[in-house]
Amino acid sequence: MLVPEHSCCPGWSHDGTRVSVPASAPDGRITTATVNADGAGFNPFALPDATLNIGCAGGGWAPGDATIACQAWDETDALRNGIYTVSSADGSGVTRLTDPQGGEDDLGGYSPDGSQLVSCGSTPRGIRSASSSSRRAAANRAASRPRA
Repeated sequence: MLVPEHSCCPGWSHDGTRVSVPASAPDGRITTATVNADGAGFNPFALPDATLNIGCAGGGWAPGDATIACQAWDETDALRNGIYTVSSADGSGVTRLTDPQGGEDDLGGYSPDGSQLVSCGSTPRGIRSASSSSRRAAANRAASRPRA
């Protein structure tokens, strides 16, 4: 399978039919694209606003393959950084799961049963931590925050 040279860090869907990759958006930011397992159907997602980057890399496919967990960041507002989920069909439904308070979160992946998502993050002071949270608790926290 060939993807554009600006892609990296591919991740297979659980059903093996698609791969997600971070990709360059037309304005130079990072977005996510999916491509079929046979290499056809390269589908870059539209970004939800003018400043947020959303790169879905590695093991971010949720069980059932309906959403993908992604690392997101905003070069103009670090308080928007974190792990977000998006629809695997078109990148819509952007939902924030973590808030590193101006630091960074790196996506680890889902637990084997799909009930937990692990990430490792740092605050602006450089403190690193690993955390695991249930998808339901993360969704409840995200629902109380404004959307991207």
